[in-house]
Amino acid sequence: MRPTLLFNHLTKKKKCLVILDDMWQHFELTDVGIPVKRDGVRLVLTTRDLGVCEKMLCQVKIGVRPLSDEEAWALFILTLGSDQPPSQKLVAEDIVKECKGLPLAIVVMAGSMRGEVEDHVWWQSYYYG
Repeated sequence: MRPTLLFNHLTKKKKCLVILDDMWQHFELTDVGIPVKRDGVRLVLTTRDLGVCEKMLCQVKIGVRPLSDEEAWALFILTLGSDQPPSQKLVAEDIVKECKGLPLAIVVMAGSMRGEVEDHVWWQSYYYG
């Protein structure tokens, strides 16, 4: 039912952009109601897996490099909003390393730690996720 509703809606539009973020596996666009090869319908998808792009027949692939260690740390501190106590710095550095330079992971982790002042919360976040 929903795929049919989406398909009907998108085919009536002269122009539209569909964004699929953080795709982990491929699927048939028609199964969810996205018209394939229709003028005016543009699809953008993001994924960490190039295989997903290949299986979904992406026309253009744009690679994004991970942040350097320095850029990752700067983004973490900027998102955190304040300096953490020295006792938490080593844990914070380990958290940033585990994010492997991926901006979204860094922002999510720093945002979740914002305002946390207790050492055990930092340790628990890192070791038990």
